[in-house]
Amino acid sequence: MAGMDAENKGLLAEWSAQEVKQAPEIARMEQERRDKIATAESRLEGYKKEQAPIVAKKEADRAAAIKKAEEASAALVQAAVPKQEAWEPYVDLSTVWVPLDLTVVDAKGVQKIEKQPDGSLFVTGTPEGPNVDAIYTLRGSTNLKGITGIKIEALPDVRLPNNGPGLAPDGNFVLTEFMVSQTPAGQKAPGAPKRNADLKGAVKLLSPKATFEQKDFSAAASINGSRDVADRGWAVSPNTGRYLQAVFETDPATTGYEEGTQFTIVMQQGYQRQRYQLGRFKISVTTAQAPLRYGASQLVADAVRRAPDKRSKEQQAALKEGYLLTDLGYQKAQQQLVAARKPLPEDAKLKELDGMLADAKSPIQLDPKLLQLRRDAELSKEQMANQRLTAAQDLAWALINSPAFLFNH
Repeated sequence: MAGMDAENKGLLAEWSAQEVKQAPEIARMEQERRDKIATAESRLEGYKKEQAPIVAKKEADRAAAIKKAEEASAALVQAAVPKQEAWEPYVDLSTVWVPLDLTVVDAKGVQKIEKQPDGSLFVTGTPEGPNVDAIYTLRGSTNLKGITGIKIEALPDVRLPNNGPGLAPDGNFVLTEFMVSQTPAGQKAPGAPKRNADLKGAVKLLSPKATFEQKDFSAAASINGSRDVADRGWAVSPNTGRYLQAVFETDPATTGYEEGTQFTIVMQQGYQRQRYQLGRFKISVTTAQAPLRYGASQLVADAVRRAPDKRSKEQQAALKEGYLLTDLGYQKAQQQLVAARKPLPEDAKLKELDGMLADAKSPIQLDPKLLQLRRDAELSKEQMANQRLTAAQDLAWALINSPAFLFNH
């Protein structure tokens, strides 16, 4: 105990001496730090004040551009009424598509997938940073049997970059692999497959085609069985920001069960591990005879076949949306609205000044020897306190177990 006391006193003395020795240098560095902070804050505030009217002008211009784009889109919606009436008689009813009521089993590589009021799915991508292979695993049920085809509708949306339909900055996507399996209703359907695993009960997809295919990125490449990140798939650049469709035929003799069918759908989108994922889409099936056409949804087909004054509100909305999806002028206006809504670009000078202030606020770098002495002194104090506690406990134990104590108690 005495030896530890002496060692502790020596350590404390050395620490105290070092603190005294280092005090002037520490005071100098702290003052220098305060001066740097004051200078950085002054420069930052000065720049903000200088830029305030410029930023205000840019924000006002941005707000005006947004308003102009919104008014242009609204005007096109109004102008579309007579155009829609002229379009309705030409809606292709040769292939009627029934949308699957999709649920999300798993959403790898994206933040979330949410069902929209129209039954489509909207995808929120991950924050900027390292990208991974995105794999959507979905489930959809139907009572149809003798199914002859499956269709993907890639939908534009002003919430997506460049009006979509993908999450890439230009609105593109690359559907690396599209896989579908089927299970009879009432039986347990498979969950999300492991990477590169085949699906049980796979549906063979045939004769792929799309309303537009990017050069060297065909719909056929989405069903070639390759799921490597270097593999290509269906992509649509430069025709982004608009409505696009891909159709895959199936064998009616083997697709769809008498008792109803659960489809498990896997959409792998990992091209070069970049942000090439679908942002909004629907998936539908049909029993129409081949060759299949892009046709119309069941809701639109039913609406077209009904007299205008007999249509339900849901049918009226479906026809309006169906026409606007085909109106390239309207979709171009939506792209302009997306562009107008973009935040102002980051001010590089402001970022630099913010960084300088953050650096100035960094703690000073103390002498390593002084830091070590502080740690050693603190540890020594703890050891001394523990030693005294142990000694007191030993003394109490000895007293309690002494013959005199036991005799008197």
